[in-house]
Amino acid sequence: MRYIIFYITFLFGIVVSGQKTSSITGLVTDQVNDQPLAYASVVLKNQNGIVLNGTITDGKGVFRLTELAAGTYLLEIEFIGYVSQQIPIELEVQQNLELPALTLSESAEVLEGVTLTAQKSTIEQRLDRKVVNVGKDLISQGPSAIDLMNNLPSVNIGSDGTISFRGSENVRILIDGKLSNLENPADVLQQIPSNSIKKIELITNPSAKYNPDGLNGIINIVLKKTSQEGWNMAFGANSIIAQRERYNSNVSLNFKPNKTNFYLEYSNGFGDQITDGVVNRFDLNSNQITRNVNNRESHFIKLGADFYPSKKTILSIFTNQNLFNAIFDGDKTVVFEEDEEDNFALDDFLTRDNHTQNYNTNYKWLIDGESHYLEIEANYNLFSGDLINDFIFSGNTTVPSYVENIDDTRSVLTFNWDYSLPLGTKSKLEFGGEARINRIENQYTSINIQLQNSNFEYNRDIYSSYVLYNHDLGKFKLNLGARFEQYVVDAKFNQELSGSEDFNQELFNVFPSVFLGYQTSEESPHQYQLSYGRRIERPSFNQVNPIRQTTTPQLLATGNITLLPQFSNTVEANYLYRFQKGSISSGIFYRYVQDEINRIGIFDQDDPNLLRLSYDNFDSNDAYGVEVGGNIRLTEWWRTNINLELYHRQQRGFIEDEEVEVQNTLTNIKWTQNYSLSNKISASLFGFYSGPQDILQYRLKANYYVNAGLRYSFANGNGSISLNANDIFGTRRFAFRTFRTVFQEGQFLRDTQQLFLGLSYRMGGKLSSRARQKRKTNIKADRFL
Repeated sequence: MRYIIFYITFLFGIVVSGQKTSSITGLVTDQVNDQPLAYASVVLKNQNGIVLNGTITDGKGVFRLTELAAGTYLLEIEFIGYVSQQIPIELEVQQNLELPALTLSESAEVLEGVTLTAQKSTIEQRLDRKVVNVGKDLISQGPSAIDLMNNLPSVNIGSDGTISFRGSENVRILIDGKLSNLENPADVLQQIPSNSIKKIELITNPSAKYNPDGLNGIINIVLKKTSQEGWNMAFGANSIIAQRERYNSNVSLNFKPNKTNFYLEYSNGFGDQITDGVVNRFDLNSNQITRNVNNRESHFIKLGADFYPSKKTILSIFTNQNLFNAIFDGDKTVVFEEDEEDNFALDDFLTRDNHTQNYNTNYKWLIDGESHYLEIEANYNLFSGDLINDFIFSGNTTVPSYVENIDDTRSVLTFNWDYSLPLGTKSKLEFGGEARINRIENQYTSINIQLQNSNFEYNRDIYSSYVLYNHDLGKFKLNLGARFEQYVVDAKFNQELSGSEDFNQELFNVFPSVFLGYQTSEESPHQYQLSYGRRIERPSFNQVNPIRQTTTPQLLATGNITLLPQFSNTVEANYLYRFQKGSISSGIFYRYVQDEINRIGIFDQDDPNLLRLSYDNFDSNDAYGVEVGGNIRLTEWWRTNINLELYHRQQRGFIEDEEVEVQNTLTNIKWTQNYSLSNKISASLFGFYSGPQDILQYRLKANYYVNAGLRYSFANGNGSISLNANDIFGTRRFAFRTFRTVFQEGQFLRDTQQLFLGLSYRMGGKLSSRARQKRKTNIKADRFL
């Protein structure tokens, strides 16, 4: 059973041929109370075990599989907490087979109401995305979402925590389809426990239904939400042993008495993380030695409820509260080898307090089945942060010590609606709209009179609508769409002594998308997909914020208030081959970027040793890539997964009054081995290699590391203990060599060489046998009324 899950690769574009006119209809019920089981999984396989068709039961427990060819099949019914059932099927030409009621019995080994997790992760190749269903093998990789994401195809987590997708950081991270207000998505992902993730959607070329933000696409993390009857609880705790210890814990509660589901989730994390670095500057014959100690504490709370007024309607409300504070202690010393009297140092002591709030209301009306619906949603996200930074200079420097304070307030108010209308059995029309209102204010104050007190306000409104048409053409599946968007920006930068600077922009854009899927027959293991899409990358707040953001003795970074969005046009093709023991996938893409956003670097006129970094727009660049992956079961106890990624892009930038062009090629290799040593013990081995790459001002050196893990399950799979050794050989680092503006070489090393120990356990409660029998009696009595 544990391996069958791997083969169930539901494809968004299951296609049929014109000669397939048979169908299967059935009803799935609970064996004890005769109640219909909604959303049970129904899969149709051929005699070789290959999935040909699939669906889920509707709110009445009914399913229907249409456009089937005559032949011999195996129908498999599954539902969480129940024993699966397999039924042999013989279909004749033009037969409409109506099955008798199919009953499922509860599993004696599984507690009712507990959200279960598959042993092995699986990857579904759908028409417009890859869906990674997170299994226990990925959960064991670490305590948070960011720990397991580096195991995903096309995703890379840098040694500094940055997230890149297909070799670029121009990607949008969504949590349950929603953006966060935090500038750095890694801060969000560190607060999400890995065992609370249901699946991760990798959408490299999103359709017009999605917001067009992110040149490289979207990574959508879908969280689990338990909604079974009764009460349920799950908790976990783990510790990370490195140069300094770090700890995390989480608990989730759920109670569903009848037509209402209440849930509460809480997680926390605290501890120190150390980063050591050294930079050798050749022109000054100096070394900069750095040690940063970041003490973090976070608390994440999610509270929500689902209401089911009828079988066709659901109203959901929830709030997320994220409290984060950090104390950052950085020591930077600049040593001149020829003249020690010029040495100087900077002690950087920073405190940060952040509070992120999210409030959401969602209403969905299933008008006629799952495909005909109306959904309305309102979402409000509020972020407030306070940063105090104390800079203490010593040694041979003219820079006075000072304290600065930054108050940051951001809000996003979003209204959106979606409507889906089936047009017969083979076509569907979708359309909807959205209003997104951003308000950001950044206030800077300092006791250093040379650094002017300032205030930056950035308002951005986006109003959009979309239309999407889906049509089944037999062997082909077509998806056509367009998104229409009005984009308005109003920014104002006020300085205490220098006056104000304003920037206004208003743009209207159209973002088309086209998807074409092809499969010769339902029995064919080959699937092909071709797509085109236009997207936008709006400047981030840090890229437009003119207030100083990064300070070292020799570096100062600010934003550019007049920065414009960049646009991309992307074409990609994907291929998937499924066979009895696994699957092999491959893909190629080409991307053309206009008005590319990139770095500029200029030396300060008053201090020739100080480099000022900012951003600007450039004409265009090209990027393309190739991806190949395989997931193969070598034996009953050994499964291997390998991904090879090759990306090439052309970059343009402006360095010291000179336009620079760089051709950059990046190679990534990921190799995962999973071993089932027994029914209770599993092991994993993960290796990663990222080749050298050229950026505008510097060259990144190759980066590689190896992780290993061991997992023990107990209490019938309800509990587990995980032990991981990460970066076993201590090779994971950020190493570079600059060859423009400043000639220097250096590396930064975080304490990624660590030992992880985790414990998780889940429990749940059923309805009592008396209550269950009473409910069964009431159901039978209702039939005679």
